[in-house]
Amino acid sequence: MKTARIAASVAIAGAVALGASACNLVTYQATTEVYDPSDGVSGSVGTVDVQNALLVTGDGETATFVGTVTNLGDDPARLGLQYETASGERVTEEFWVPAGETFTTSFGDREQLLFTDLDGSIGGYLDVFVQYGTEQGEVLTVPVVDGSLPEYEALLPADFDGDVLSVTDPSYDPRTEESEEEGH
Repeated sequence: MKTARIAASVAIAGAVALGASACNLVTYQATTEVYDPSDGVSGSVGTVDVQNALLVTGDGETATFVGTVTNLGDDPARLGLQYETASGERVTEEFWVPAGETFTTSFGDREQLLFTDLDGSIGGYLDVFVQYGTEQGEVLTVPVVDGSLPEYEALLPADFDGDVLSVTDPSYDPRTEESEEEGH
């Protein structure tokens, strides 16, 4: 009888321990979810990854494309970024991504990659088609941010010297691009 009681106690303790430790087998684990932790968006085309891509503008017409690009392949890739201008023209900006390298566009000593003739959609999005070689391309819906935040101010187009039109400015109206202060 004493042996049966000990066996039952061990069985119950084992069941409780197993039940308490196995709860992660059926629980959703957020750490396995791939996501973009910053303002930008990411995508992959073949062996090339584009991460945290965003456009930084001061006037809504010219923007700097910023993103981290990684070529995981053994061959260099001529990456094309195609977008539609405000006048409806499709423009493709191209650059080489060396094999096995990672770099951030428009940052540090790299020349700025500018998108021009945009429609002024600060706070909006611009579809950018990413493609190289014969690989199937991908459309990234890239956010357009202003340079009013300190972390984006240095990424404004180099020739921009005006006041930043900001979506945080209550007088800014993207439909008219005129301020309430001017009486419009």
